[in-house]
Amino acid sequence: MQKKVWFKNKKGERLVGTAHIPKAKEKLPAVILAHGFGGIRSEQGMFIDIARALSKAGFCVWRFDFVGCGESSGSFVEMTLSKEGRELRDIIRFVKKQPNVDRNRIGLLGMSFGSCSTVALNPKVKAIVLLSSVAKPYQSLKELFGDQFNLKGISVHASRYGKGKKRIGPKIWKDLKKYNLPKLIRRIKAPVLIVHGQKDSLVGLDSPKLFYKNANKPKRLIIIKKADHMYRGQPMRRQMIEEVTDWFKKYL
Repeated sequence: MQKKVWFKNKKGERLVGTAHIPKAKEKLPAVILAHGFGGIRSEQGMFIDIARALSKAGFCVWRFDFVGCGESSGSFVEMTLSKEGRELRDIIRFVKKQPNVDRNRIGLLGMSFGSCSTVALNPKVKAIVLLSSVAKPYQSLKELFGDQFNLKGISVHASRYGKGKKRIGPKIWKDLKKYNLPKLIRRIKAPVLIVHGQKDSLVGLDSPKLFYKNANKPKRLIIIKKADHMYRGQPMRRQMIEEVTDWFKKYL
């Protein structure tokens, strides 16, 4: 079963998501999918593919739009890593309260900038997947904005989803400097799977390798040959989903 869900955070911002719930009498383990920078909860269809595979494997799956993205309310201009981390924490709390979810078996998948929110939050979950992860978001986002990078004003870049341009305010740059993500991943005690595309042109292989070097055991690093940032192409997408599903099966 697939259904739209939503809740309001403490600031009154409405976070909208989609839940994929298998038919079962008992409570099930759940996986939360956190999308990338300025993205939406479908991640160009990739999150839908992951959610369907995990649901078929017996997991409840929850994917949300962060504030200012997709159908959620609020302004993306005010987005920071700290703010998105708090939103992710609120999402985890919401999912743990659902009657069909085993609150002691929660997994989290962070995609691209969603990996930053995951590591920054240090969530109390049973298993984690970092997909197309970003270890140094200040540097990566500065490169993304290019000549539209504005340290003291509004930075602008074209949306990946064909819906105009994304604008971000100056708060994010100061906030990002507070986080040393390769160091912070050492706090995470849950098993961590790190998956990256060999031909990811947005985030190089230095990021996943840096996270892997600093992560605690059990951990695993998988570089998928010929895969780009979004794992386009059936063989690459299928391999990524199989690795993700196997990880959550093992640790949830």
